[in-house]
Amino acid sequence: MKDMNAFSTWPLAQPIPVIDAQGQQWYVAGVSVYLNFYPVSMKIVFFRSHPTMIWHISFPYKSIILICAILPFLAVLYPFPALGKAIALSRIDKLDRRLQDFSAEFYKTLTAQKKAAKTPVFYQLSQLDHTVRQLYTKQRHIEAVALIRYNLALIRENIDTPYTFYFIKILLDNNERKTAMDLYDSALLDGNKVIISNIKYAFAKYYLERKKWEITLKHLDGIVADLVTNDAHYALLMKGVSLQNLKKHRQSIKVYESIPSTSKYYTHAILNSAVAYIRQDWWTDAHTVISGLLQKNRKTVADEMANRFFVVLGYSLMRKEYYRNARDAFRSVKLNSQYANQALLGLTLTAANQDDYIGALNAANILKEKAEDDLPTEESYLLIPYIYSRLNQHLTASASFEEAIKHYTWRIQELKSILLSSNNLSKKIRLIANNNMLRIDDQVLNFTQRYPKSFLDNFAILNSIEKHINSQKTRQQFEQIYTDYQATLDEIIRELLNQRISYLSSYADQSRYGLARVYDNSIAE
Repeated sequence: MKDMNAFSTWPLAQPIPVIDAQGQQWYVAGVSVYLNFYPVSMKIVFFRSHPTMIWHISFPYKSIILICAILPFLAVLYPFPALGKAIALSRIDKLDRRLQDFSAEFYKTLTAQKKAAKTPVFYQLSQLDHTVRQLYTKQRHIEAVALIRYNLALIRENIDTPYTFYFIKILLDNNERKTAMDLYDSALLDGNKVIISNIKYAFAKYYLERKKWEITLKHLDGIVADLVTNDAHYALLMKGVSLQNLKKHRQSIKVYESIPSTSKYYTHAILNSAVAYIRQDWWTDAHTVISGLLQKNRKTVADEMANRFFVVLGYSLMRKEYYRNARDAFRSVKLNSQYANQALLGLTLTAANQDDYIGALNAANILKEKAEDDLPTEESYLLIPYIYSRLNQHLTASASFEEAIKHYTWRIQELKSILLSSNNLSKKIRLIANNNMLRIDDQVLNFTQRYPKSFLDNFAILNSIEKHINSQKTRQQFEQIYTDYQATLDEIIRELLNQRISYLSSYADQSRYGLARVYDNSIAE
């Protein structure tokens, strides 16, 4: 157990969030650790799919928490299971462009129909803005976009007004990028630098959601001075996140340092800086910035953000073998936190590292009794019998390994039954957590660990558009793109389910191996 924290180097992983119920995240990297639980070296891998070692990049988005980057997840595996090939991001990008083309034609048709019906246009921008906001408040998004599209002439004539920002935001939120670009081009001709900077800010957020890091940076270049304070700080946060996802960690640290302590994004900048320090193997700096924030500004840090900091700090300290300090950090995480399971797993591992197997057993049992389907809970079934074996309670260890085998077998069968239950799993899913998580039956899948949230947003946009299609030609075009989106989502769901099955299968194999070892040891005695 003493080799628990012999970390390997951190390989770059496919980015992208999801962790909390209100946000998104992008995954930057995973970490591997090797243990000697048994004579055969067992590999502990920090998977990117779930939160155990929470080294995330973090920032709010649209007044919610948008988490992005490193969210590795601890899974005891030997050998490492082969994972299915991920859906190519280029394929999702191609679907995104196809939707933009379809959307442009769809709204062009609606505009022609409005003209044919002699629908009156607006003559005052304030009235147009008021009407669009009313429609959007009532969730009538397609009508709001159509109204903007129908009144483009009025908007172009008044392109140097703040109304333009809101209209472009609505267009981009609905992936009507071509119309948004049309207005952007008009603003460039007008030459008002403040207007142009604010439009570029809207486009930066749009491309950030699509993980277009270089394009995001291009739109952020030189605009901060023209933005209002909160937007300026958020722009810096986006710049830092983009740089981190491009592995430019030192540059990102300098950007985060420019966000003042009075900013509402300051705590996110501190956490992201800690991630960047860890990525550079500057562990002392990471500990310093986290501890400094928690000690000096604890009252200003939201409870759930503080819980995240404590988990990051705990695993970081454990990595450096400061086990007592790590346990103190894990104990500071509240049991009702979404990070509680990661903290309980951390307590189990740090206690075991200190040869406090009773303490490790207590934490593991609490985790197991929560009866959740996340990987920390799944791992408790394997850790408990290992701890019993270290306590020389071989009969209890044997019974616990048998229980683990039974549990993993049941869970695998449960997931396989979902895979076999339908040819089109996408029809069975429900979107939760602001479209970041997918629920199918009782299973929650982390969609944005690999894929952009914009894919699910596009799926929702297509469902909204369908209600407004009134021509056969448009219907045929819609069916083609919708079928391809549905097929891609179905494939992603199957990939995520099979990935979870591979993890559980490895747990089951290790449980069988552990049971055999306990049996061999009992005979030897």
